[in-house]
This record gives sequence, C-alpha cells and structure tokens, in this order.
Amino acid sequence: MQPRDSAVAIWLAVCAACVLGMVSLGGYTRLSQSGLSIVEWKPILGVVPPVDERSWAAEFANYQETPEFLLRTVPMTLDEFQQIYWVEWAHRALARFTGLVFLVPLVIWTIRGRLRGVRLYRLLALFVLGLMQGAVGWWMVKSGLIRDARVSPYRLALHLNLALVLCGGLVWCAASEWDRRSCVKQYKSASLERLAYLLVLVLLGATETWGALMAGLHAGHIAPTFPRMNGAWIPPGLHIDGSAVFEDPLTVHFVHRALAALSFVAGIFAAGITLRRRHRLPRDTRWPTLCPSEGIACALLALLAVQVSLGIATVLSHVALSIALLHQATGALVLMCAVLSMREQGKTNATKS
Repeated sequence: MQPRDSAVAIWLAVCAACVLGMVSLGGYTRLSQSGLSIVEWKPILGVVPPVDERSWAAEFANYQETPEFLLRTVPMTLDEFQQIYWVEWAHRALARFTGLVFLVPLVIWTIRGRLRGVRLYRLLALFVLGLMQGAVGWWMVKSGLIRDARVSPYRLALHLNLALVLCGGLVWCAASEWDRRSCVKQYKSASLERLAYLLVLVLLGATETWGALMAGLHAGHIAPTFPRMNGAWIPPGLHIDGSAVFEDPLTVHFVHRALAALSFVAGIFAAGITLRRRHRLPRDTRWPTLCPSEGIACALLALLAVQVSLGIATVLSHVALSIALLHQATGALVLMCAVLSMREQGKTNATKS
C-alpha cells in the first residue's frame, strides 16, 4: 500500500467543511425567506454585489416582480430587501469559494502528477457533482419565481441530497488519503455488520429526503407535539398512498419521524455490533484502546442521540431558527460519520481478505 498523502487529505477535509457550511447557510437562507431575493443566475458576474443606489434599486425592482413579493401582505423597504439579499448572496459566494478551493489544488496537483489514475477520476467526478449541485440550486430557485411563492419541495430535496452526497464523497476520499495503509489492529468485518451500516446509510438518506420535503412544505409546524402527533400516535388525516407521501404536509411529517426512529434504531444496532466484537475475541488479543471503527461507531451513536434530540426540540419550538439550523447541520454530520463507518468496514474486509 502507498503511504498516506496527508496534504491531499486535509485539502479534501477542508472542502467537506465548506460544503457543510453551504448546507447550514442554505438552511438559514430558506428559514429566513432569503432564497428568492436574487432572481438571476450569473455564475461569474454574480459574485459582484450591487455597489450603488441605482444597482440596488434595479435588484429590488426585479424582486418586486416575483410571486413572493406580490403575495406579501406587509410592504417591504429597500433596507429589508438588502438584508435578505445579502444572505442569499453569501450562500452563492460560499458555493463559488468552495469550487475554487477544490479546483485550484486539483489542477495544480494534477499537472505536477501528484494525482493520477483512480484517485484523479474520483475527484473529477466530485467536481462534476459540484457543478450539478450549483445548476440544481438555480433550478430550485427558478421554481419559486414563476407561479408559486415557494420553491418546489422536490427540487429542494434533490438540491440537499446532492450536497450530502458531495459531502460524503469528500469525507470518504479524505479518509482514504489519510489512511492508505493496512491497520494491524483491524479485523475482518462480518457481512452482517457491513449490511447494518449500509442500512443506516439508506435510512439516513431517506430521512434527510423527507426532512427536505418537510422544509419545502413547512410541515414542521403542523404537529408541534412529541411523542404523539397532535395527541395521536397515528394522526387523523394521514394518507399513506400515492403522492400524499411526498406532498401532504401531515403525511410527510409522519414519514420523516418514522424514518428518523428507524435510523436511530439501525444506528444503535450497527454500532452495537462493532463495539461488541471486542468481547468475542480472546482476552489476550484485545487491545486497550478503541480502534478506528469502534471510535467512529461511538461518534455515530453520540451524533444520532444529539440529532434526535434536536429534531424533537425543533418541532416543540415551532421550528425555532437556531434549533432548526443545528438539526440540519447535525444531520449532515451524522451522514458523514455513517459514511466513515461504512468505509471502515470495507477497509477492514479488504485488509484481511
């Protein structure tokens, strides 16, 4: 095995942190109703904000033609428009900055021959995914500029999922660059364990998808109680059929809670298998400290507990801004941790097989 490339690993970890920041800032953009304030998509020139009264007036005039502004019941001043404009501008600026942070070292290290073969192809695929993420982001915003005063929940879910896939891919590649050698303390992971972590990833992805649908439908306000939903385990008016699973706010809320509970149980099960393996080994072969897979399993359990607590607090607080943002950011961290756990299982299997 080749020695680790710590510089590349740190670079990819920084890129993953930038994407996590984009996810968090995107959540704030949505909750502060700032996402539709910029009605044009200029990938290059858009980095320059309005600089004088004339340009600000032009931007405000463009926004005044959108359904979101036309349906307002309270007049908006230019100062209020500037507040939401800067939030959306910052979100787009961070996306551009993240692209540069990824692209510049990629080009330099490729020219110097430091990145080649499968490693390079993986990173190029992530770059293309990042471009798709930007295009889908505008496609999402555009859906709120035509007829409705909100973006399409489906496009919002796709936008978030692409960001999470990108973040997971960056974390996977960063971990691979940091540890490209076999670990003598690792052992072959059982098929059940690998399947358990795969199930966790699938359930987390589904939970995040329905969470995005909840955000798009403002479904977090429809049942501000826990553990029951408005006094019932299965609330009246639930429709688990057809498009209602994706479009009815109450049903979407119920499905999101159910998937979150299943993800929590699956995470406990998968981490439990990892942590229990040590006690099945002969006492003289056990090591005194946690190996990487066990440490990540403990982190996954802790993050899952925090995420569930934040989810409960979000609905009980009627989607308070700070709590909802922490809930979304922690969800991304849980997914990243699950990706690392899945990678550890594949690595240990490859090490001993």
